[in-house]
Amino acid sequence: MLEATPRRAPANPPPEPRVDRPPA
Repeated sequence: MLEATPRRAPANPPPEPRVDRPPA
């Protein structure tokens, strides 16, 4: 389960990184 969590994030990254770096 630990491998599925970190793999899911980079596997399908959001089209708009508003959480990573919000478009200021």
